[in-house]
Amino acid sequence: MWPILESAMEFSRLRLECFPLEEKTKKLPPLEQLTEEIAELSSRIAKIAPQVLSLDINSRSGLPPDTNREELNGLQAAIRAMRTGLAEGVIRNETKRVLKERAPMVLKHFPCWAVTNLSAGTRIPLVPGLFDMAIVDEASQSDIPSAIPILFRARQAGVVGDPFQLTHCSKLSTSRDTMLRRSVSIKRVEDVRFAYTESSLYDLFASTNYVEPIFLSETYRSATAIAGYSNHTFYSGRLRVATNQEHLSVPSGMKVGIHWTDVRGSIQSGGGSGCYCQEEVETVAKLVRNILVDNDFQGSLGVIAPFRQQANRLQDAIFDNGVPYDRLTQAKVHVDTAHGFQGDERDVIIFSLCAGPDMPRGSRIFIRETGNLFNVAVSRTRAVLHVIGNHDWAKSCGIKHVQNLAAPPQVLQPEPSRGPWHPHESPWEKNMYEALVQVGLDPMPQFPVLSRRLDLALIRRNGKSLKIDIEVDGDCHRNPDGSRKIDDIWRDIQLQGIGWKVMRFWVYQLRENMDDCVKKIVEVYNKNARDK
Repeated sequence: MWPILESAMEFSRLRLECFPLEEKTKKLPPLEQLTEEIAELSSRIAKIAPQVLSLDINSRSGLPPDTNREELNGLQAAIRAMRTGLAEGVIRNETKRVLKERAPMVLKHFPCWAVTNLSAGTRIPLVPGLFDMAIVDEASQSDIPSAIPILFRARQAGVVGDPFQLTHCSKLSTSRDTMLRRSVSIKRVEDVRFAYTESSLYDLFASTNYVEPIFLSETYRSATAIAGYSNHTFYSGRLRVATNQEHLSVPSGMKVGIHWTDVRGSIQSGGGSGCYCQEEVETVAKLVRNILVDNDFQGSLGVIAPFRQQANRLQDAIFDNGVPYDRLTQAKVHVDTAHGFQGDERDVIIFSLCAGPDMPRGSRIFIRETGNLFNVAVSRTRAVLHVIGNHDWAKSCGIKHVQNLAAPPQVLQPEPSRGPWHPHESPWEKNMYEALVQVGLDPMPQFPVLSRRLDLALIRRNGKSLKIDIEVDGDCHRNPDGSRKIDDIWRDIQLQGIGWKVMRFWVYQLRENMDDCVKKIVEVYNKNARDK
């Protein structure tokens, strides 16, 4: 009984503390005005941030006037001598002492250091726990031993990576790796997770007890149809595509999304560097010329192939096809395998499939076992992915990541089930839609924007542009205390940040005075037209 009374007393105390805060809240401007101000401030921050960062860097550069520069210069020389292994014991010990004493001062003025795993030894002194935190990016591509120098120099460590993209390359076979572990008596099952051939640094961290990986669910690079392929094929539908497609650069005559050119060429063995398909090479070269020369596309373009042999032939054909070199340079044309595109991106990616029913067995196995390479290739694309290859074979080859690439859009992004008010989600959305149509407006229901769907969208493209998001909210949009849910507030801020005017109406407002609600929308719509 006593714990219940304690909880009740605590609730009462907190409730009393809320009263003065609620009074202050009542004096604040309306929520709609605040979200507009936040959007304006965000825009200002985006404009001045580069200047602020530059000034901040300048303010941190250099050392204080009272710094013993002679000592630091000597310390630098001593560290170099230590790396040779020829420094005397006295010098070595004195160097370590001075280094530990001066490290805090150096780190204060240079708090963030960036190195590769392999260059840590020549860039950062070998001092345990020198940094508060080490963050290893692209950890799914890092083997465990290469990261040890970084981990040794930090008190805490975090990794960022994607296990569905590229992993580290190893020439050590699994059987050889097993024999080496046996030779040093590593026999416990739990120690096998350190296996060089089996585990990346990301795998090691993700499988550690009491470590819970954080999944970053929002993606901002690719158009919805393109990101939908990766989402459906590799991420079990957990991604939210928040790309603003209005800012994507698309060649004239093309639409955003995945396109195919069906080429049924002969897949020839190229030896140890995989296969090649001459018919695909010729088609890709013509397509590149069409995009850059005939259409004068001003965006960026990349060409990816699954095999090195095909990538080499594509490189030669594209650069020998009469396309002016300055156009290739301006478009940042890069031809490579998926490995050469990791961490990169282009507005348009042309993907040469280089696969078919007559391809060598070993190459087919490679295609089947390396779905992560397809994920990398597709996810490098911002606006248009154009696949060149045997479309019929791809649709029925039995390899999931290939078949999904050739699947119709509705397979990767199935339409939601239709309710009784389709295409609306509630009867009051339908009522609002019909009322707006009656006054001559053209609202669009369930309009997609930034991984979300707007209840109703009004868009004016002539004259002064205008985009209005009309939301119809029931009680499910309230918190238990009656306030609006924070997700809706954040959603409004996002939409206003990309130029939308958000107008929200509670169901009871529509029920009690639909005409007044419609009038407010018409006033905003017409005011914008008068102000042009």
